[in-house]
Amino acid sequence: MAIYNIISCLKITDFLIIFVFTFLVYVFRFYYKYFTRPNPLPGPLPLPFIECSYLYDGDTKNFFTLLNKKYGDLCEYYLNGKRRILISSPEYLEKILTPSSKDNTFMIRLPHSEGYEEYGMAGRGIIVNHDIKSWRYNRHFFNKAILTPSFNNEAVKWTNIMTQELEDYWKSLGNLNLSKDNLKNENDWQIEIDMAEWARRFTSDMIVILITGERSYTMASYYNLYSLVKVTRSNPLIEDSERFVKAFSDYLFGLHFFMYFGYFSRRYQPGIKDTVKYLLNNRDYVFETLDNIIKKRRKEIEEMPVGAKLGHDMLTTLIITNTERDMNQEKNITKDDISTRPMTNVEIRGNLLDAFIAGVDTVSINGRFFENAITIIFFGL
Repeated sequence: MAIYNIISCLKITDFLIIFVFTFLVYVFRFYYKYFTRPNPLPGPLPLPFIECSYLYDGDTKNFFTLLNKKYGDLCEYYLNGKRRILISSPEYLEKILTPSSKDNTFMIRLPHSEGYEEYGMAGRGIIVNHDIKSWRYNRHFFNKAILTPSFNNEAVKWTNIMTQELEDYWKSLGNLNLSKDNLKNENDWQIEIDMAEWARRFTSDMIVILITGERSYTMASYYNLYSLVKVTRSNPLIEDSERFVKAFSDYLFGLHFFMYFGYFSRRYQPGIKDTVKYLLNNRDYVFETLDNIIKKRRKEIEEMPVGAKLGHDMLTTLIITNTERDMNQEKNITKDDISTRPMTNVEIRGNLLDAFIAGVDTVSINGRFFENAITIIFFGL
């Protein structure tokens, strides 16, 4: 009642004074912490609430190049409430990249981020998993799935198959570009291609077959865009593989938005909020596609008799891990070392995402990530 009486006595000008005073206190505290930070480095001046996001337009390469040109090989910037150090000189990287069992100065895993929570990656998989227990659990079974001799044999086999298939597509397109008079024999062909786009689809087809044991025919879909003679494939794992490749590329692009921009910027900053809305819808599509793949395979396995021969793909291995179908279940692992429970669909999805990130778009071929213009890595300190 006393608080209500105090509030009821306040006028509009009083509320305005309180708001301005609170804002000034926040700004004072913000810049006090900034100017009294330890080991200051050159870098752009952060602004309250949006920090250095006024310089970042979503193109990480341009952002890093801009900072490097203006502030040198060692500088700092603030995004999403964290101070980040930008290193763009090889001589500074030697100590960081030199493995040492005694020096734990530099973290391997990323710290917790509420942005990654919203994006559905925090606490899952291994790449951005800040939860050590969960990270160890996922890393153990991720390694178990991909380090078996049968998995390696499949990788070698499918590399040869995919390479031959890719060459056949190029050969077909090259022959279409030549008239019969200019074509002396079937091997006398030439073609100008966008290697980056073909590489993305090659790695996509490779990683899908190795992860799931089924084909996605991404190269075939891309070939059909330029050829009058269409290639048809039956029972593809992903119906619209072109859409999935683009969606996954955009999903990776979104990692930077949710790492660099805080909740306020993602929700209210013009030019950012619309992109974030699209990225969240795109995330839902990627998750839904992967969830459907997992559910389909799990159902297929459940309908098979126990002891039946299963595939050597990563998805099957993760689904049967610590179940009665797991022929290689480790009996000597204690619960203190690693969990002996089966993996949930959400955990499997997190590992599939990591595998796709490592295989489909590792070199960021879409041109919006780390291109080979300058060697840069960043750390939150």
